[in-house]
This record gives sequence, C-alpha cells and structure tokens, in this order.
Amino acid sequence: MKLRGVNLGSWLLLEKWMVPSVFEGLAATDETTWCAEMGSGRATGCASTGKAS
Repeated sequence: MKLRGVNLGSWLLLEKWMVPSVFEGLAATDETTWCAEMGSGRATGCASTGKAS
C-alpha cells in the first residue's frame, strides 16, 4: 500500500528547521517554546504577521 502526503511547511506550526530566522537568538525549538520565550503579547503579533504573508 502506497501512502502519499503533503508537507505544509510551517503553515500551521512554526518549526525551527523550516524558518530559522524567526528563532534567531532564542533557545526555542518549536512554536510552543517560542511563544513561551517571546511572551504572549509579542508572540501573538509576530505569529499573526508571519502567517498572514
């Protein structure tokens, strides 16, 4: 049985290996730890801007 899929690449979730520039200077490795490090107010604004483009 063949399985086929699609990589939506950082469309629904930030990942450090796909968008390293967003994680520069942070110890975060995924969206959860990135939001925790950035703080809720700043992370929401940055995430919205990035996903809108």
